[in-house]
Amino acid sequence: MNKIEQDISKLLSSFRNNSEIKECFYHKKDECKGAIKNAHSISRGNRLELIKGLVNNNDIVYSLSEIKIENSKAKQGIKQIGWGKAASTFYGFCDWHDTELFKPIENNNDFDNSPEHCFLHSYRSFAYSYHQIKKTYKLGENAISDISKQVEELQLNVISDKLNDISLKMNNSEPFKEIISELGKIIPDLTHQLKSELSDSKEKLSYSQKELDSKHLHSNLHWMSKYKEKLDYAIEKKSYEKLKYYCKTKNGLFPFTCAFAFSPDFIYSEMENHIISSSNQKELINACLMLTILPDKSNKTIILFSCFEGDKQSEYFLNKLFSLQNEIEFEKAVTSIIINKASNVYLNPTMWDKLGVQQQILEDEINSERPFDELPKKPFMSKVNFFSGEFSADNLGISIND
Repeated sequence: MNKIEQDISKLLSSFRNNSEIKECFYHKKDECKGAIKNAHSISRGNRLELIKGLVNNNDIVYSLSEIKIENSKAKQGIKQIGWGKAASTFYGFCDWHDTELFKPIENNNDFDNSPEHCFLHSYRSFAYSYHQIKKTYKLGENAISDISKQVEELQLNVISDKLNDISLKMNNSEPFKEIISELGKIIPDLTHQLKSELSDSKEKLSYSQKELDSKHLHSNLHWMSKYKEKLDYAIEKKSYEKLKYYCKTKNGLFPFTCAFAFSPDFIYSEMENHIISSSNQKELINACLMLTILPDKSNKTIILFSCFEGDKQSEYFLNKLFSLQNEIEFEKAVTSIIINKASNVYLNPTMWDKLGVQQQILEDEINSERPFDELPKKPFMSKVNFFSGEFSADNLGISIND
C-alpha cells in the first residue's frame, strides 16, 4: 500500500470511528441493563463456529462487505477477519437484551422453524442493517461537515499568490503564464461550486420527512424506522405472525452465512424474467425483506426469508422466488441476492480458496455499478452459486465436529 492509499485508509478509518453508534435496538430503553455490547447478528457459537477456518494459525472467515484501498481508490473488497470478535458484530444491543431476547436461538438450540425462531433471526438481521444505515447517515454528515469546513477555510488569495510565485520562477515563460492565469480563474469557480454542492448535501441531510416527500427525495432511514416500529410492537407482544416467513432447508452444510435486510429491485421467475412491475416506484423502493442463511450442525443449511405483513411487493417477490421449480435456478437467485446486496456475508476460507478463478468474478460483481436512482434493466444473475455441490462441507473436507 503506497502513501496515498495509506492516507485514504486512515481517513476512512477516522470517518468510521467517528460515525460509530452505540445504542440498543430494543425500543424500551428503560429496560436496558449493562453496557452496549459488540453484539453478534449471527450466532457466534452455533453458526459462525461452523464456518471458521484456520489461516496462519488464526481462526478467520472471509467477509464480503469490507472496504479496502486499491489503486488509491476505496472499493468493497473481500477480506480476512476474525470470526469471534469481528464477524457480524455491531454495537446494537445492551448486555441484557442481547442475552435475554435471543436465548431461544442461542446456546446451541436447534432451529425448529417455529414462528418464534424465524422472528428472532429476522429481527436481528433487520437490527444489523438498521444500525448500518444509521452509521452511514452519521458518517455522511460528519464527512460533509469536515470537508465543508476545509473548503470554507480555503484562502483563494494565498493560492493566487503561490501561482504568481511559480510563474515568476519559470522565467516568465509566456505559455506557462497563460496556464497560470487560466488556473487563477478556474480555482475560484471550482471552489465556489464545491461549496455550493456541500451546502446542498448538508441541506438534504437535514430535511424533515415532509420536505423529503415534497421534494420527492428518498430516505432509507425513514422507511426503515417505520418498519422498526412494527418490529417493536411484535417483539413486545410476541406477535411473531406480524412477519411472513419463507423457509427452505438444503441438505448439506454450505459454510457461509449472512444476515441483513434489503429492498428488492426485481423478481426472479422462470416465466417472468423482468423487473417488478409497480404503478408506484416508491412502493417498490420501500419494500423490505430480511434474509438469513444459517449453517446448521445437523449437516443442513437453512435459507430463511421474511417480510412484513401487508408488504405486498415483498410477498410478490418471495412468492415468485419460491415458486422456482428448478433447484439450481433457485440457488443461483438466492446467491445473486446475497452478492447484489453484499452486506454482513461471511465465507469459510476453504470455500473461498475453492472459488479459484471465481474469486475475481465475485469481487467484480460486488463492485459492479448499480445507479441508486435507476432500476436495473434485467435481474442480476451471478455467475457464482454458493450452493453448488463443490462448496458443501463434505466435498471441501470440512468436519462439522471440528
